[in-house]
Amino acid sequence: MARKILIVEDTRNIREIVGFLLKGRGYEVVEAADGVEALEKAFAVLPDLVLLDAMLPRKSGFEVCSELKADARSKHIPILMLTAVTRDTGKSDEYWKEKSKADAFMSKPFKAAELVERVEQLLGGAAPAPPETK
Repeated sequence: MARKILIVEDTRNIREIVGFLLKGRGYEVVEAADGVEALEKAFAVLPDLVLLDAMLPRKSGFEVCSELKADARSKHIPILMLTAVTRDTGKSDEYWKEKSKADAFMSKPFKAAELVERVEQLLGGAAPAPPETK
């Protein structure tokens, strides 16, 4: 059974590219475009990992992260924050990780290989190989 990853990103193209990348690695992908939808889907599917943008409509990624980490149903789910909000702040990713209470933090833009590596680290290893298609 494939591990589920919830991708929360308001930019459709980024959401689709990251989803395509992770599906190709054998993960099941669930998508959300805003903070409210993210919480609804997180509690409905209880994913194995959440990729969470910080700047979202209706509820920020920082608020979503805080709510997920405060709830007994989801506090164990690793959260990887992905955002450009930190680019010009002079603060490190480690600072923002601590501030957000996320398990890991990556600044945009990021490389696909680095994202996959972080996902696999947070999940404790690579996803099972996707089935071959003929």
